[in-house]
Amino acid sequence: MADSDFKRQTEEIEAMRAIYPKEWRVEERIKRSFSLRFYFLTLYIRLPLEYPSVAPPTYTLSAPELKPKEKGELAMKLDQIYLDNLGEPLLFLWAEAVREFVDKKRQQLSSGEAPSTSGGSGSDSDGANDKSRQFNVVHGDSITDRKSTFQGHGALVKSVQDVQAIVAQLKKNRKISSAKHNVVAYRFKGSGAVIMQDYDDDGESQAGKRLLHMLQAMKVDGAVVVVTRWYGGIQLGQDRFKHYNGAARNVLKDLGFA
Repeated sequence: MADSDFKRQTEEIEAMRAIYPKEWRVEERIKRSFSLRFYFLTLYIRLPLEYPSVAPPTYTLSAPELKPKEKGELAMKLDQIYLDNLGEPLLFLWAEAVREFVDKKRQQLSSGEAPSTSGGSGSDSDGANDKSRQFNVVHGDSITDRKSTFQGHGALVKSVQDVQAIVAQLKKNRKISSAKHNVVAYRFKGSGAVIMQDYDDDGESQAGKRLLHMLQAMKVDGAVVVVTRWYGGIQLGQDRFKHYNGAARNVLKDLGFA
């Protein structure tokens, strides 16, 4: 880390702590990992050594209440802020963009409005095309432990819309849609080389987050994994996470990620 980047990061972190005393949290100080929480949405941020002079922060949007399309719109906004401010600190700009997005969403929910989209008719048309498109999905071998069965599914993706379409495609299978959990994690490179990543626990607390950590560790770029669990009635404790990761790792290898 260059001295100038270290100094700018330190100053920016102190400013964020002062501006957002309740919303700003340190997740892992050594890894320079932080989070900002606004009501139902949490923005997880990690600062690389070369930020802000060269590299952008990586981030994850966690908001189970939002549809993938809505997350995609917010992610596009964050990407554009980065592109408009290359080489400059942007955490405050990102924070305000997220806060405004959440406030608008809360107003829509309280007034009963249907959420508006910024894409216009062209965006709706593109979404329809994505949903009707058939993706090449890899299905892994099943893992069974104490009557619970885990199976991984994976595909290559380039957008949040791809992720949404693949999940919908999988759930057309009645056996998959009726499973207790379908845990999702994805990671791909968006515009401006910003990493787009997120997860959905689907009721299995921490499972999606752990899958995303594995994608990060494997430096996966351009894939979504879905692990289906058919619950057998016997609690597996921490062993369930081993099976989620194992099922996901198998399909990632089939997709070409060593």
